[in-house]
Amino acid sequence: MALRRGWCRLTNNGQSWCPVCERETPCEAVLALEAPAVCHVPCRSEAAACAIPRVRIDLVICPECGLLFNRSFDENAVDYSAGYENALHHSAVFGRYARGLAESLVEQADLRGRDVVDVGCGDGRFLEELYACGAGRGFGFDPSAQARQATADNPITIVTGEFDAESAAGMDIGLISARHVLEHLTRPLELLRTMRAALGSGTQVLIEVPSADYMLRERGFWDIIHEHVTYFSAETLRRALARCGLEAVEASQEYAGQFLAVRARAAASDGGAAVSMDAAAAGLAAAREFGTEWRVFRDRWEVQLRRLRDEGRVVALWGAGSKAVSFLNALQPTSDGIRIVVDKNPRKAGCHVVGTGQRIMGPEGLREEPADTVILLNEVYEAEVQADLAALGCEATLLTPGSVAGRPREVGG
Repeated sequence: MALRRGWCRLTNNGQSWCPVCERETPCEAVLALEAPAVCHVPCRSEAAACAIPRVRIDLVICPECGLLFNRSFDENAVDYSAGYENALHHSAVFGRYARGLAESLVEQADLRGRDVVDVGCGDGRFLEELYACGAGRGFGFDPSAQARQATADNPITIVTGEFDAESAAGMDIGLISARHVLEHLTRPLELLRTMRAALGSGTQVLIEVPSADYMLRERGFWDIIHEHVTYFSAETLRRALARCGLEAVEASQEYAGQFLAVRARAAASDGGAAVSMDAAAAGLAAAREFGTEWRVFRDRWEVQLRRLRDEGRVVALWGAGSKAVSFLNALQPTSDGIRIVVDKNPRKAGCHVVGTGQRIMGPEGLREEPADTVILLNEVYEAEVQADLAALGCEATLLTPGSVAGRPREVGG
């Protein structure tokens, strides 16, 4: 999705413009840091990776609705053109999740034979999952994707542009989905209103975003990246939907709680959906605690990495996604001791980590460059990675963030 200019910014009077309340409000600061402007640009050399500009992130919380957002977001620094690569389906764990989601949607939203639209569709894999589970034609919209025309064997069309209400003309749409799109937009309500305007009889909406509730609760510090303007909790997403004339049919925490998924339909009328005082107070307290513990958490990892270096351990990082980029950049220069980064996405093999320059290789690379310690930042993949390491004959100790307090935890070895 293309980004709108000049929306999420710190104003001259010291207030911030909340993307959900759509007005200026005196937001409270949560944490501030510097990070690469983008995480998912394929860099073919270490020099290119280290040349990606760094920008400031000022995470704040709106006292009115509880939305967490980056008031210093720089839309000019982010380019979602062709080549942007953040696909997760190369993991069997994620693949099973996507297939299960498609199966449940086809049944619960009655999508058999009906058209489906996916906004921010990437390579169209989710549309293909829906079709395989019984849905009809698929139409994807994504400026970073490659255009595709439907065929008799694969009725998936991908448009390299934005979705609008006119795009729905002539379709029998059963579902309009936007998975991991809303958090990238400076005007998220604009997309929701566009989706609302395109709803026909029986059409539903699926919104999936990273869960701010999970991030705050589990201390997901590496989930703070510049591409994400907003961080939605269940409460703030409900409010955003209601402001755009949408009401939730079903809401759930998915993918071990990391994702927030809401299936919605047209509401009788647009509404403000007030946030309860208890929810607002709890959200503010959680955000304050999160911001306070950020430096403590980072310092613990610096101590851990220095210990591994002093012991002469060869350390690899499993996964080259946004968590890895955030982790390596936040811990620089201590993280320079990690020279091996592994990822199962073949499109990333041979590229380099944005900001720090480590070379990315496929898992089989561990046969030639063995590691005795492997860091895994997302524990949802723990069993899969253990199995992959065993298949490679790699007897490395697996190190994860572990407890909520953020103390690294060894798994096996």
